[in-house]
Amino acid sequence: MGATGHTVHHNTGMVDRATQYKGSTSRGCLEMFSGTPEAGFAELSATPDTCPARVYRRAVCLADAPGGQVYLLDILRLAGNVLTLEQKLPADGALPGKMLYLRAGTHRTAYRILEVLPPGNAVRLEHSGLLFRSKILNFSGDRMSLTTELPPPIETGKGFKPGYYDGALVTGEDLRAQYRVRKVDGDRVVLDRPAPDTDFPDSDGDGRRMVLVFEHGPGDDVVLPHSVFVRVVDGKAEQQGAGGLTGF
Repeated sequence: MGATGHTVHHNTGMVDRATQYKGSTSRGCLEMFSGTPEAGFAELSATPDTCPARVYRRAVCLADAPGGQVYLLDILRLAGNVLTLEQKLPADGALPGKMLYLRAGTHRTAYRILEVLPPGNAVRLEHSGLLFRSKILNFSGDRMSLTTELPPPIETGKGFKPGYYDGALVTGEDLRAQYRVRKVDGDRVVLDRPAPDTDFPDSDGDGRRMVLVFEHGPGDDVVLPHSVFVRVVDGKAEQQGAGGLTGF
């Protein structure tokens, strides 16, 4: 496509609060392409060699506008999925494919491990933990709840009983705030404590303050189950399984 210095503009993004890549190459594919006399659309996905992203996609649409002008719609989507743990896990290749169980109060969830990153306390999961993202319309008078432009969909649209979001992490566009969901009532998210405006800034300056709800966050309990089988033959114990016993 030529040197990047000749492009009209660039997108800059961060995955898991780190730079996208350090001079790597990308393998990508064309997801969708469509063209008419008035507009053209293309969407591409890529997997940069050193970018820990689950989602790395860009969609571009050019459409004719009145007066010989052109509308440009350019969307870059990135999603990371790396957890940092208090304890180290073995990075010997034995854990990918295993299930990791997370708990925050009454909220329970499970994710499949893709890989354990050196030195062992970072785990890349198969899916992103982002549950919900919407514009904030207003806060209640006591600052204990916020009303969203769209209601969180799992309870309202998918038939789940109330309480699915309870205990999930609530944060703003800058990912600095750390609140927990007490309950969801339609388009109203009730928090565990009062939230000042400064915790939910309009970081990108687009005029839309956003709230994000993640399925897990700092302080959650993480459980990695193991099974150990012990067989005693002629007075000697033999261990089998992914775990281990000491002092037996």
